[in-house]
Amino acid sequence: MAVGALFLVSGFVHIFVLDRSANILDFGMTNVIFTFVMGLLIITFGMYGRVTGGLPHDNPYWRRRHPREAARESLAARRRERARTALAPAQEAPARYPATRSHG
Repeated sequence: MAVGALFLVSGFVHIFVLDRSANILDFGMTNVIFTFVMGLLIITFGMYGRVTGGLPHDNPYWRRRHPREAARESLAARRRERARTALAPAQEAPARYPATRSHG
């Protein structure tokens, strides 16, 4: 998005210097229009994924906009992970010590 903004600023600067001696790059009106169009395109594609309404909750832009919900989800995920790791040894116990059969 910053590059697109630079293109737009460049377009405005070159509009003001079109018929002056400061136009050292010899910009014409076609160059200015191209600069504006490219700046708007770059800004539009730069915003893609940042301003949509359906961002996933692990997206950093969603987390920045919703800090309380992100903190709540992070805490819940840590609790789930802690509970899962606490239950893991109990669930692995039958696999470590399989039942033996008596052959007799």
